[in-house]
Amino acid sequence: LKMKEEIRFKDAIIKSVAILREVDKYYASFIFELPNDYFPQINNDLWCGVDLGIRTLATVNDSNAEFYEFESIYRKIRGLYKKADYLKELLKNKDPNSKNFDKVKAKQYQIYNRIRRIRLDAMHKLTTFLVRRYKYISIETLLTRNIMRNKLLRKLFHRAALYQFRKQLQNKCAMYGNILIEAPSNFASSQKCFYCGYQKKGEEKLEIHDKIYKC
Repeated sequence: LKMKEEIRFKDAIIKSVAILREVDKYYASFIFELPNDYFPQINNDLWCGVDLGIRTLATVNDSNAEFYEFESIYRKIRGLYKKADYLKELLKNKDPNSKNFDKVKAKQYQIYNRIRRIRLDAMHKLTTFLVRRYKYISIETLLTRNIMRNKLLRKLFHRAALYQFRKQLQNKCAMYGNILIEAPSNFASSQKCFYCGYQKKGEEKLEIHDKIYKC
């Protein structure tokens, strides 16, 4: 088996390999066995809170009072989804047994494959940034049932691929020795001061458009 690039994991034992086809390309998928201490463990006491969103992929606040915003991937893939929807309409007027149908279908697969890769790239960059920088990572448990009831939110939630974030973060925390804290959905994180613990109530409560907490 000739490889286009070298295997990045040194001292890894290859347990199995599978050949996968995606649209018009072939890929080799490996399963490795690695030593327990292969990934560097995080030994600092830094912590952060992560807030996911649609307009902004993630907002990160940490114990050093630093603030990070990650650009939403939905803006990048919105045009691709429009092309995919256009091709979907074209397929309705094509004969399923014709070559034109196969050509349009192949183009549609290529667009969806590109969307999937953009999603994975964004989530890998975000989760890798978190696990390599912070020992303690806090995220909010999303109420997916409530999201799925809303047609528009369900569509945006799916296209932004927020469901992949938690899975990737759990896996990487296990590898790098981070501690993942999942706050309950009813926890008033946006209404509490992270320094003194004071919680705003009644008329003091922050609204959705409020970005800065003033204690």
